[in-house]
Amino acid sequence: MKLLKSKAISILISLFIFAIFTFIYTILVYNGKIEAKANDIYRFSIIIGAISFFLIGLISGIVEKKYGIISNFITGLILLIIIIVIKLLSKSTLEGTDWLKYGIYLITISLGGMIGVQLDTRKKTSNKHK
Repeated sequence: MKLLKSKAISILISLFIFAIFTFIYTILVYNGKIEAKANDIYRFSIIIGAISFFLIGLISGIVEKKYGIISNFITGLILLIIIIVIKLLSKSTLEGTDWLKYGIYLITISLGGMIGVQLDTRKKTSNKHK
C-alpha cells in the first residue's frame, strides 16, 4: 500500500511539473519569445520533456527513497503509456523519432531517480555523523 501511495504521489507531482512546463512554454510562444515553427516545437518538446522527466525522477527518488532506477523506469513507462494513448486518440501516428524521444525520456527519468535516491541517503548519513 505504501508503494502505491508513493507511486501515486510521484505521478501527481509529474503531472504538475508537466502542467507548469506546458504553461510556461505556451506563454512564451504566445508572447512571441519563441517561434512556433514545427521543427522548433519538436526540438523544444524533446528538451522540455527530458528536463521534466529528469525532475520527475529526481523528486520521485527523493519521495520513494529506494529502488531509484527500477521504480522510476516503471513510473516513466506509465507516463509514456498515457502520452502514447493520448497521441493515438488524437489520431496521430507514432514515428521512429517518437520512439527515440520516449527512450530519452526513460533514460532521463531513471537517471533522475538514481540521483534522487542518492541525495536522500546522503542527507541521512550526514545527519548520523553529527
